[in-house]
Amino acid sequence: MGTKKTAVFLCNCGPNIAECVDLDAIGAWAAGVKDVAAVFRHNLLCSPDGKAYFHQSLAEQQPANIVVAACSPKMHEKTFQELAEASGINMGRVQMANIREHCGWVTPDRAAATAKAKAPVHAAICRCRRSEPLTRRSMKVNSLRSTGFTPIRWS
Repeated sequence: MGTKKTAVFLCNCGPNIAECVDLDAIGAWAAGVKDVAAVFRHNLLCSPDGKAYFHQSLAEQQPANIVVAACSPKMHEKTFQELAEASGINMGRVQMANIREHCGWVTPDRAAATAKAKAPVHAAICRCRRSEPLTRRSMKVNSLRSTGFTPIRWS
């Protein structure tokens, strides 16, 4: 793949994004951004079919980085991180661009929402250039009782 190492996934989010943002235009634009190797689009990436498509696309392309332009990271960032790990790609290489809440839902004009959506997608692509693999760690948590600390009780 040379220097192009980022896969961009666009989610229609049913009608939530597709009716508000021109994803064909976003896809064509993203394909020309530096480091973008491939652009994929699915109706609902978080659905079972969408997850299978995501996993299969990663297995075929093996990108170094992944951008998911969809809903809020609070909803599905962990979903896509886990799918990436199942495909052998470190979860730290997944970047989300929230184009549903930040663009589609709050910008009534479709052309303006489309133009606006390029910013978070581009930012996510740029974050990929600086992203580093994450390492899963665990640690023992001490309770207050095991430390001998006595909390102050206010009356």
